[in-house]
Amino acid sequence: MTGTVDEIYRRNSSRPTFEGYGRTREPMSFSAALERARMSGKLGVIAEYKRSSPSGFKNSMNQDLHSYHRKMVDAGADALSILTEPDFFGGRYADISQSQGMGVPLLAKDFFSSREMIDSAYRCGADAVLLIADFLPPVALKDLCSHSHSLGMEVITEFHDLQVGINALTSGTDMLGYNRRNLRTLTMEGKERDAIRIMKNFEGIKILESGINMENIDKVIMPGYDSVLIGEALLGNQDLINRLHEIRVS
Repeated sequence: MTGTVDEIYRRNSSRPTFEGYGRTREPMSFSAALERARMSGKLGVIAEYKRSSPSGFKNSMNQDLHSYHRKMVDAGADALSILTEPDFFGGRYADISQSQGMGVPLLAKDFFSSREMIDSAYRCGADAVLLIADFLPPVALKDLCSHSHSLGMEVITEFHDLQVGINALTSGTDMLGYNRRNLRTLTMEGKERDAIRIMKNFEGIKILESGINMENIDKVIMPGYDSVLIGEALLGNQDLINRLHEIRVS
């Protein structure tokens, strides 16, 4: 599986854009939703939906996207993340369009590398996009942040490599995320404590991502992180949201 993400980026140049216009409302503030959770003393929860992943995951339980998202929002999710990459994650831009009526902001989670892809995320109705700093040159990262902002969308910049995280601090991002998974090897290499030290002077929302579940939440979620992005564990156990809301990390 090594090299899968590099292959996804290579395919971006030939990937179809989202044609038409699926946006039904103006962009909502993704960071404000997570800030409201923080101000109320709760850990913000971003519930992610995906159909499959290169790690071998197959979502056979939650085929109806709308029903699943309604369950997550009713259970207390503060925002939703939707995988839109088609070849390896089974995603599609139309999933964003179909989820705009949930009352919470939507993150288009993808492997963005061009303004055209950002435009597609906007047209389909996304409120924020995720940019992966480990795979984007600093100049490109800043440009995509700026272009997203020009459309009214916010940005989560994600990193795994700690040095990349240092560079991402000046990218202009609204929110900063640490991915516990090394996307080049698809293995979990959690350095949560080191990552939060890097992010300590970042004033925006700080997000912990990947591989968080009932068994490890007390170990990996630590002071400094404001929110978590969780996919596979929630797909099989929405009660996890209640447990996450019990955690105080401030």
